[in-house]
Amino acid sequence: MYHIGIDLGGTNIAAGILKESDVAPLLFAQARPADDSQPLVRGDSCLLYKDSIPTHPARSAEEIIADAASLARTVAHRAGVDFRDVTSIGFVSPGTVNPLTGIVVFAGNVPFTNFDVKSHLRRHTGIEKITVDNDANAAAYAEAVVGAGHGVRDFLLITIGTGIGGAYVSAGDVQRGFNFAGGEFGHTVIVVGGEKCTCGRLGCAEAYCSVNALIRMTLDEMARADAAGERTLLKDIAEKTSGVNGKTAFDAMREGDKVAERVVSRYIYYLATALTNYINIFQPEILAIGGGISKEGEYLLSPLRRIIYSEMFNHRQSPDKYTKIVTASLGGDAGVIGAALLAVKEWSHKK
Repeated sequence: MYHIGIDLGGTNIAAGILKESDVAPLLFAQARPADDSQPLVRGDSCLLYKDSIPTHPARSAEEIIADAASLARTVAHRAGVDFRDVTSIGFVSPGTVNPLTGIVVFAGNVPFTNFDVKSHLRRHTGIEKITVDNDANAAAYAEAVVGAGHGVRDFLLITIGTGIGGAYVSAGDVQRGFNFAGGEFGHTVIVVGGEKCTCGRLGCAEAYCSVNALIRMTLDEMARADAAGERTLLKDIAEKTSGVNGKTAFDAMREGDKVAERVVSRYIYYLATALTNYINIFQPEILAIGGGISKEGEYLLSPLRRIIYSEMFNHRQSPDKYTKIVTASLGGDAGVIGAALLAVKEWSHKK
C-alpha cells in the first residue's frame, strides 16, 4: 500500500510518496531497538519520489487544491506506482486545522479560510481516505517516527524560520489542544513589554528567536558599531550575500568578529530562555531544533545547552535525566513525510 503526503506552503506545494511496509514497523514501534546500531529507514530514504510546484497563493483555494491533486498523481507516476494503488493522502497546511473534519480554519499566506480540504481532495483524486493536519504537527510527527525523535516517548520539535513553530509528540500522538490550535510556541512571551510580535503581543519568542529577529539584531548591532567607529566584518559579509541573512552573524563570529559575537550571544540567550521554558513545561526526552538556523550545528547547540542546563528546573538531576538537545534530521522533507505518515496512522487500521 502506498501513501502520498502533500505539504502546502506559501511559496511551494511539495508532495511525496512512500510505501507503508517501509515505515509501518517504525510507526507502531513503542521504543528504540535494543541494538542502537540497527539501521533505520529514516529521512528522505523513506520517500520513493518527491516533487514540488509553485503555490501561486494569489489564486483561489480551489485552484490550489486542483494543482495539489495533480501533483499527487505526478509523484505516483514518477515513482512507478499505479495511482489506483494509493491508499491515502495526507495534506498539511500552515495555520489552524481541524483534523476531524478536514477543514483548514485559517492559514496565513494562503487563501484557506474555513476551507474543506478533505472534500475537495476527494473530488479531485477519487481517493476517499484523506487526512488533513497542520504542517508543524506533521513535521514533528515525522521527526518522532523516522527522524531525530525516533524511539522516545516524549519528543518536542521547535522549528525556526521567519517565525517559530513546533509541536509536541507524546506516546505516538501529536498534542493539538482541544481546539487544534496548540503548539504556538512562538507566541509565548519571554520579554514582558518587549518587541511587538506579528500576533500583536509584546515580547513573544518569535520576536526574539526567529530568523527575522536575528536579522534585526544583526542590523541594529551593525548600526551601533558604525556609529561608534568599531570595525566589523558584518557589512563585508552581508555585501557578498546581497544583504544580511540568518547566517551573517554566525559567519562573522566564526572569523573572530567581536560585534558578531555580541549578536550571536544575545540571540542564543533569548532562544535558550524560550527553550528552557518549553523544557520546564514538557520535559521531553529529546528536543530537536529545525529550520535553517539548525545548520549552524554545535555553534548553536553548545552554548544553548550550557545556558539551558544551568537554568532549567531539573538542573540538579543527573545529566542522564536532562533533555537531549539536537538538530532535526529530516530537513525540508519533514512536512511531506509527516503528512503521509499521519495518513498511514489514521487509515492503516480502518476499512
